Amino acid sequence: MRLHPLHPVSVHAPLACIGFAPLADIGALLWHRADLWIVGAFMCCGAGVFGLVAATFGALDFERAYAKAPRTISWHATLMAAAVTFAGVSAFGRFGDGFTVRTPPPDWAIAASVIALAAAVVGGALGGELVYRHGVNVEKN
Repeated sequence: MRLHPLHPVSVHAPLACIGFAPLADIGALLWHRADLWIVGAFMCCGAGVFGLVAATFGALDFERAYAKAPRTISWHATLMAAAVTFAGVSAFGRFGDGFTVRTPPPDWAIAASVIALAAAVVGGALGGELVYRHGVNVEKN
């Protein structure tokens, strides 16, 4: 009996958090809503925490993927690690003393979440390529 790989199911939460953080920032800027700065801050935290879980499961599949597509998996892992790191850096910039959310956060924290999104888009596309082009973790019947 072969278990289903856990990495594909674990990536949805960090990707959603990475995607929603800049959207919350845009909303906060456009509509002058401080509560959206708070949403962005916690989305960056979620991206960091859930991203580490997804990365752990991805590391378990790395060897199998490397055997089929070494260059693609290396770029995928690097870009997704960068995305989670930039989201974490953004989270640190969004919180002040006593774990209070800075409203608005520093510009560099907003920029870090945008960079995280860009890295996640390219890295996620490479993840799709691993599955659909290279057949990583796809059983053939």
